[in-house]
Amino acid sequence: MRSCEDFSKALKVQPALAETLYYAWAEGFVSGMNFMAPAAETTPLDLKKIDAESAKTDIKSYCTASPQAPYYDAVIPIYNRLPTISKPPQAAPAETAPTAPAPPGSG
Repeated sequence: MRSCEDFSKALKVQPALAETLYYAWAEGFVSGMNFMAPAAETTPLDLKKIDAESAKTDIKSYCTASPQAPYYDAVIPIYNRLPTISKPPQAAPAETAPTAPAPPGSG
């Protein structure tokens, strides 16, 4: 498991690559957490609401403050502050068309 310190060191060597690779991992991690939400009897969260730039800044800040923490510890708060997925409004039941009477002599 990579630590925040590993992430910070990688940022110093190749900032763009490190940020891209670690953030891609973070996206997969939150996606996996969301996928497992029903099994954990929790409500899935709206991953579309993640602001990538804000999330990257928060991860860097967390890792600077807590270098010995595992990298995923910096990602969990981002996931936890997401709103739940709102269910689309349910459509009203379709009304059935009135049945036309049978033509005379058909039955």
